[in-house]
Amino acid sequence: YLSAVRAWHIAQGWPPPLNNSNHEHINWSLRGLENLHGRKHKLLRPPITLTMLMALKATLTLSDPFNACIWAMASCAFFRMMRFGEVSCKSRVAFNTSLHLTRAHAFFGMDLRNCHYAHLDLPAAKTACPGETQSVFLNEQGDLCPLAAL
Repeated sequence: YLSAVRAWHIAQGWPPPLNNSNHEHINWSLRGLENLHGRKHKLLRPPITLTMLMALKATLTLSDPFNACIWAMASCAFFRMMRFGEVSCKSRVAFNTSLHLTRAHAFFGMDLRNCHYAHLDLPAAKTACPGETQSVFLNEQGDLCPLAAL
């Protein structure tokens, strides 16, 4: 971050806000904090692939409402790059209609080319401003179709 601020100053023709001595002191402090507290590593999650999605669908019994819901969540999240928190909630008790997707947030229609689509209004998307919904549009996707899942 500090390097970006320094580069911005130099690009504007301004003097750098910190000299090399300041950078050395900051780096020593950061290394000291790391030694005291240790590094905090988040485990990397592998990206979801079409193969993984096909395997998930094959293992679910889509006639079971719970499994059908899991499939709808997974396919919609995958094809519209939604965060899983935007299509799920932590527990049944934590479910809140003003924060989580419900059937009332889904709309189906046809576009000008007579292609089916679904329109989901996410009530609490991470990238939306607080109190605003974010719209997501889904289209047909063959065997893994999120429209069929919905």
